[in-house]
Amino acid sequence: MNFQALEELTPNWDGYGAFTPLPETIVRAKKICRSLCTNPELYPLPNGTVELLWELDGVTVSIEVGRTKEAICVFIANDELK
Repeated sequence: MNFQALEELTPNWDGYGAFTPLPETIVRAKKICRSLCTNPELYPLPNGTVELLWELDGVTVSIEVGRTKEAICVFIANDELK
């Protein structure tokens, strides 16, 4: 998915009552991507937030971006990481 596709989502986009990401949320997600200088996979989440996902060398980095300044970061290393 790309940012344009996120902007074009309609309410209930997942068939289960999902909210669309607010324009402010998408702007914040774009700013995070520009600051990291890489392009993540983009996923809309049912609560109206956007997940940014990077996978590289056995490490997954996930950032959930909402309209507030808080973001949830999760780092997961697989068993092959040394």
